[in-house]
Amino acid sequence: MQRIENLTFLRFVAASVVVVYHYGLNEPFARSLAGFFSSGPMMVSFFFVLSGFVMVTAHYHKNLPLETYFRARLTRILPTYWAALLLSFVLRSLNGQPAEWTAFGLSALTLQSWLPPYPFSVNGPGWSLSVEMFFYAVFPFLLPALQQRILRARHFLLAALAVWALTEVILIGLFNSSFYRGYPSISNDLLFFFPLTHFPTFLLGMAGGYLFVEQKNSPLPARWLNGLTVILALLIAFSLHYRAYIAAAINHNIPFDAGFFAPLFLLLVLCAAWLPAGWLSARPLALLGEASYAVYIFQYPLRLLFDRFFASVIPVPLYFWTYFVFLVGFCLVFYGFVEKPLKTWLGRNR
Repeated sequence: MQRIENLTFLRFVAASVVVVYHYGLNEPFARSLAGFFSSGPMMVSFFFVLSGFVMVTAHYHKNLPLETYFRARLTRILPTYWAALLLSFVLRSLNGQPAEWTAFGLSALTLQSWLPPYPFSVNGPGWSLSVEMFFYAVFPFLLPALQQRILRARHFLLAALAVWALTEVILIGLFNSSFYRGYPSISNDLLFFFPLTHFPTFLLGMAGGYLFVEQKNSPLPARWLNGLTVILALLIAFSLHYRAYIAAAINHNIPFDAGFFAPLFLLLVLCAAWLPAGWLSARPLALLGEASYAVYIFQYPLRLLFDRFFASVIPVPLYFWTYFVFLVGFCLVFYGFVEKPLKTWLGRNR
């Protein structure tokens, strides 16, 4: 499986923004950049773009049997996902919350995002894995079209952009119509959590991956590419922070969480992938990136666990940062001693 180390650390950055969004928005550093740190849900769109990109770069030159493909995907995702789900369920029960057996069953089968009102139940961040499982299911049936070059990479990218743009027009229309009833509602779940809503974002990532494998050498000199990557990162941060002004300029409410910034994310991913190996691919940063999936999926149950034992012990000014260090430390250990060895063991015993 081809790996692009420059992209690995970006996963950790995105996962960290999600954690701050959920638990650290009242921190002074987050309040000073409230627009940016409240963009946690948009980081999930970044994950979907990155997923499509990496899936193509990993499998474009392979002809894997479906059984091998699905085994590799499922052993990568499900053990950690199920561990976090079970821990969430147990801790919620210990906290006196009623057992949600239907929600637990749907979540265990990664079906919760298909059926309102269950997407954010039991372990809320797990909704995105429900969407990812849909992407994994359709990917092997889309990949042959790229491998056979039915469309050239640039044409496929234009087609993916057209699908994304049409979808965004439809979503903005629905968001500003009587269809949308706010949160919580079935309409909210369909607009923001339903797998088909996010498919154009994944498709854009696939298109970027296709372009990358067809043109591995950067179209720009390295010194220009470094500058462009920095500019894109700043542009994305600026756009996320001031997204209310984008909505005001368009004169419509915008469902930003539903892939609105996907093209910008794709440009950043492409530039980072084309960059020569450098500080982004340093081993400590890559290790944080490798643990980022655990950081994302364990953030809720570990917060419940942390609150259970330390809520009355740690001073409020230090509480979020102590929790964050605990979360990252746990996930680094979990990745090194559970997730990675388990994946290797399951791969050998297939």
